[in-house]
Amino acid sequence: MQGRVFTLIMSLSNGLTPLGLAIGGPVSDALGVRFWFGLAGAVSVALSRLISSDERGKVISNGRILLQTFGFTLVLLLLSGCGGAHVEPTTPPEPPATTPTPLPPLATATPTPTAMALHSDEQTPTPPEPGGGEVEIRIPFDIFSEGEAPPADVPECVNTIPFRITMDGARSMMEGEGRIDCQFVDTPQGVPITYNVILEFDGVLNGELLPATPDKPSGWVDAYLTVDGTIVQYYTDYPPEATNPCPESNPCRTPTSDVIPLPFDYQEGSRVTTPWVFILHLR
Repeated sequence: MQGRVFTLIMSLSNGLTPLGLAIGGPVSDALGVRFWFGLAGAVSVALSRLISSDERGKVISNGRILLQTFGFTLVLLLLSGCGGAHVEPTTPPEPPATTPTPLPPLATATPTPTAMALHSDEQTPTPPEPGGGEVEIRIPFDIFSEGEAPPADVPECVNTIPFRITMDGARSMMEGEGRIDCQFVDTPQGVPITYNVILEFDGVLNGELLPATPDKPSGWVDAYLTVDGTIVQYYTDYPPEATNPCPESNPCRTPTSDVIPLPFDYQEGSRVTTPWVFILHLR
């Protein structure tokens, strides 16, 4: 019984809210919001006394429960009407009209010409002429021989990457590409094996040819060499009683990539050591 009563209360409350807004708005405009609060309080007190008075001590009947339901619904209706009351906003007084004071014009600085004296011992920066050439790459054998001196009959591994200088608007750009292939053979002292190293790289050269300056009268190259490939290693003459970790039939392969900066002076024979040796040749 109590659950159905509460359901009826909530249904009536939600259903009568629009009606309360429609009635409460105009009445609040006419009589004020305080009238609604006073009326709602008076009705609540009257209903409470009516429902609670039972001279014979009997249990509250279903009719009285229904009366209580309508009473509280009426209170909610009145409060909903109060919530929808329209209050006229107060318009703030307008500030007195003032005439803005114009700002003084900004002073424009007039640059003063300065006479520049050219010294006879200084050179005016000029861009180098477009051209081309090649970068010689020397890979010393001692890099892979664990610090030992290379044998006299084994020269350095030498490769070259050609390049060209092209104009991109006002910029002189360097670009080129080539292969880097080397093979080293080493027989460590006191060890009856032969160590073989093979370099298989693709090289891409990119950079920019920058203008001459007083300390670099021929200009300089801000270049980078990108190498990408594989280092192949294997052992031969390995003792038969030992396990060869990298035999020639199944060598060990290590993928390798790197970017090597090459800040060359733009002149024949300029060198950069990284510990690879790079030599610039112009044509």
